[in-house]
Amino acid sequence: MLVSFKRIIRFAFHDFTRNFALSLAIISTIFLMLISINLVLALNYISNQTLQVLENQIDISVYIKPSVSQDMITGFRSFLTSFSGIKDVEIVSPETALERFREKHKNDPKMLEALSEIEKNPLGTTLVIKLSDISKYEDILSALDHPSYKEIIEDKDYTDYSLLIGRITGISSKIRIISWLLILFFALVATLIIFNSVKMAIYNHKEEIGIMKLVGASDIFVWSPFLFEGIFSGLVAILITAACVLPFVIFAEPYVINFFGSNSISLVRYFFSNALKIFGFEFLISVVLYSFSGMLAIRRYLHI
Repeated sequence: MLVSFKRIIRFAFHDFTRNFALSLAIISTIFLMLISINLVLALNYISNQTLQVLENQIDISVYIKPSVSQDMITGFRSFLTSFSGIKDVEIVSPETALERFREKHKNDPKMLEALSEIEKNPLGTTLVIKLSDISKYEDILSALDHPSYKEIIEDKDYTDYSLLIGRITGISSKIRIISWLLILFFALVATLIIFNSVKMAIYNHKEEIGIMKLVGASDIFVWSPFLFEGIFSGLVAILITAACVLPFVIFAEPYVINFFGSNSISLVRYFFSNALKIFGFEFLISVVLYSFSGMLAIRRYLHI
């Protein structure tokens, strides 16, 4: 068994090196497909992290009229927390709200002067809404206009991020679609090249295969070298891909951080912490692709 396995590996490696030009074409096509996959992964990571950064920064302050009872405020908070897109609703007392107002406008003398002329605290209770799902942003803003609670709201303070969110998701979707089309294109090209390379290898080894069949070689022994070539090709392609992707993300890291203004978006951390999972999965994809294409050619031209 071990002897047969060694022979299969030797035959596969011999064909891989003898037809190196054809093997290089296969490796190049698989490499381009894997680069496209890594582009999709990087895009998904950046878009998800960007939206998460926005989620952490976005809050909606709802100022309640001073005359509203505590029971009504508590009921309004319970109503808001029932929404899936809301992480928490903080109830800020009028005194705390006044302190925060003064801190927010500490560089605005006119506002502070006007506030000092008022004998009592003009602010009521404030509800500060924290989001857990930025896609629910519009729904939450609409919920604030609910007829049962609209009359108790004196004012709302928020930045309209809906346009920014729409642009981020729209651009990400378009780039993702283009990337998936590239992946499908390179996968199709790789399938055709592999199919024809296996077909040529079968014709080149027609006499050898015939002799092997005459001396009683099993079907597995006959077609295994062709499939092991796929493992060699996939391994070389994934090593080249890793050798290109990892240095690139290290190079691009400072530019990504400067562009987004946040250390939470780190391609280096994402790719290096998930390197085994990412490149292992991509290696599996390349081997499956080669095996699928190779088996089609083997079944057609070896009649196995």
